[in-house]
Amino acid sequence: MDTIYLYVVDTAAFLKGVFVRAMDLVRIFHSSDTDLRNFEGLRTKKHRELTGSYYFGEYLSQGALKIEGSCRIISAQAMIDHGLLLPPKGTPWAEKVVSMRDIFYLKESPDITETGICAALDIVELFKRTLRLPLAANLLELVLVANVEQYMLTF
Repeated sequence: MDTIYLYVVDTAAFLKGVFVRAMDLVRIFHSSDTDLRNFEGLRTKKHRELTGSYYFGEYLSQGALKIEGSCRIISAQAMIDHGLLLPPKGTPWAEKVVSMRDIFYLKESPDITETGICAALDIVELFKRTLRLPLAANLLELVLVANVEQYMLTF
């Protein structure tokens, strides 16, 4: 886990247009390439039982991107040490992501517990101050909306 890293890039440090949504490019060029058509089909495929699709929101940049000073790199081990538990081996991540999104279609809000809040805030402490608020919002959203609390602990 010490050799697996999460890179969090502060996109505000870059000019507008440096990042482009991958699916926007795929849609522009899919008619000229079979692989792009297949990729578009995979990312827009609807789940057989749930309401979500298999699109993960990938972004691309052109050329070499100099992220030094504009990102924070955290090892998976550091996140585990601060409360993130890994799901069991063999967990089908694409299926999990789609099922997690299904909560957006529900009318009622799920509960959030102190355990989930504490774990999310502990992980956020690993990052520099300017990234903590957006990361806290994203992690707390996962805890609230996606019920990923089963993968988080507090120490």
